[in-house]
Order: sequence, then C-alpha cells, then structure tokens
Amino acid sequence: MQKATRLLSGCSEAIPSVFSNAMNRAAEQGRTAAIRCVTKEYTVKARTVRETMRIKKATKDDLNTELTSRGARLPLRDFKHSPSSGDTTGANRKQIRVAVKRGGMRPLENAFIYRGRIFQRLGSARLPVEQKFSNAVPVMLNNDVVVNEVTETMESAMSRRLDYEVKRTLQKAVK
Repeated sequence: MQKATRLLSGCSEAIPSVFSNAMNRAAEQGRTAAIRCVTKEYTVKARTVRETMRIKKATKDDLNTELTSRGARLPLRDFKHSPSSGDTTGANRKQIRVAVKRGGMRPLENAFIYRGRIFQRLGSARLPVEQKFSNAVPVMLNNDVVVNEVTETMESAMSRRLDYEVKRTLQKAVK
C-alpha cells in the first residue's frame, strides 16, 4: 500500500479508486476460493453456495469491502442422494442414501422422498415424519481450512491487483 501511494503521489485523486478496484477484485476472488473449498469438501452445488454469499463493494469514499454469507440450514435434497429423482413412496420403496461430505453415501433409515424432499419417520408408525436438513452454508464456510484458503487468496489477489491498478492508472496519466 505504501509503495502504491508513493507511486501515485503525483495524482493523489486516483489513490482511492485504485484501492477500491483492487479490493473489489480481491473480494470476488475470495468468494470464488470459498465456493471452491466448500464444494471440494461437501457434495453441495456451487450455485447453492454462491446464492448465500454477498459482496459489499468498496467505493472511493468508503474503502471497506465485506464478503458475507447468510442462509438457513440446507435440505438434504441439495446434497448428493440416491435415488436422485422420483418419489420413494408406495410399492416403489428404495433405500435412501445421502452423502453430505465427499467420500461415500450412507443409508438413511426409515427415510423416503416425497415431492423432491427427503423425509424420515421418527418411529415405526406412519406418522410423525420430519424433513431432514444439514448444515447451513455459513457453517461450512466457517471451517478453518476454508477461512485460511480464502484469506490467502484475498491477500495475494490484493497485492497483484494493486500492482495492476497502479500501472493502469500511471499509463492513463501519461496519455
């Protein structure tokens, strides 16, 4: 940052935009790294993870960038499961198997699929049943491995993008 400020000392009005552009790009790359880490460990789709994430972009007046994730617990239908289509009620009963984390599918006892959702009977009787859920995306993102990977990605992206933005601004100033 000090190097960039020193290089741009002649055009000080460009410094905030250089920093905001670099910060915004670093946040986007951090989001991509977070999605990649979560989908590497869990069987959830990248689109499902991306939908929970928001980037508050930096501006020239406010040099703060936030990468946040908000969301409720995900239903098991968002993860890898078998059978993947159709209902498993009536005479067509098949064992439901689910894989939340990568590595293998595990059977879910007394479970069935109805209208695309996975339910489990709470006893041997027909009722009561409950829909099954797993972790929320923010919980998956709060893993130490994911946090470290995102932090490293954002830091390296910030330094690369800062160099790029400084060069771009200096080339504009020369023209």
